[in-house]
Amino acid sequence: MAVHATAFRSLQGQRGRPPSHRNGRWKCLKSNASFYQIDEDVLHRGARPKRIVLIRHGESEGNVDEFRYTHTADWKIGLSSKGIQQAKETGVKLRDMIGSNVPVFFYISPYKRSRLTFREIQAAFEPSRIRGVREEVRLREQDFGNFQKREEVIKAKEERHRFGRFFYRFPNGESGADVYDRVTGFRDTFLRDMEKGRFTEDTNVVICTHGITLRTFLMRWFGWTVETFEQLYNPDNCEMVIMERCKSGRYALSYESCHLLGCPHEIIQDMAWHSKASLDEQYPGPSDLLSPRDSI
Repeated sequence: MAVHATAFRSLQGQRGRPPSHRNGRWKCLKSNASFYQIDEDVLHRGARPKRIVLIRHGESEGNVDEFRYTHTADWKIGLSSKGIQQAKETGVKLRDMIGSNVPVFFYISPYKRSRLTFREIQAAFEPSRIRGVREEVRLREQDFGNFQKREEVIKAKEERHRFGRFFYRFPNGESGADVYDRVTGFRDTFLRDMEKGRFTEDTNVVICTHGITLRTFLMRWFGWTVETFEQLYNPDNCEMVIMERCKSGRYALSYESCHLLGCPHEIIQDMAWHSKASLDEQYPGPSDLLSPRDSI
């Protein structure tokens, strides 16, 4: 199935047409600039997806053998046999979690390993359930350079560890901050899609992407600091990081997802509060919100 970076299409090849309505306006909550809220009249129409599921691609050929990057372009690296099986299993887990009769919309990185992960995941769903697929170039992997010399990459990663993962720029490549900038552009597009009525309130949006791209998306969405980003780590291949829509219309990471990422306790507290708060409640700050034994 062909997917295009510039247009939404259903599996039947029809361009998606959002229902007509007055444009909503996004507001940044001053009590916590990390959470975004749409005008109440848009919220009541269910313009926000039920959940957002971020999935790192399955185990790649490059994860198994780093020498692959020395002669194969990063964007052409496929999945290992284990990675294909992981993606199949994740598709079944995703279907069992969200239900087989709910609509699903996919955003995917154009890199081969992400597209192959999507291919196996979508096979778990009836075609009528998949409301659209968008290949989104801004969800690609961090650029580490072109054909990579293994010794130079190892040295650069050692330097990154000393310098800081977010601001370190690979020679002829990108820094984490560069990834953050383009992910911000994707997030803005995603918010406009919500505002335009692209999704129904029972839609599950699935984002197939890469480890650092996934983490910078969350960093941008929730307004986390660079220091917080530096504490996080990639989920394992094909693990699902789940953002649930709360009764306020905001989103919160599941308790399990927080632990997959290694989130500090303050983030877990933050998510616990937002998962239960109503729209008009004022965020009191992270202290005294969650005991160590509580869960979201």
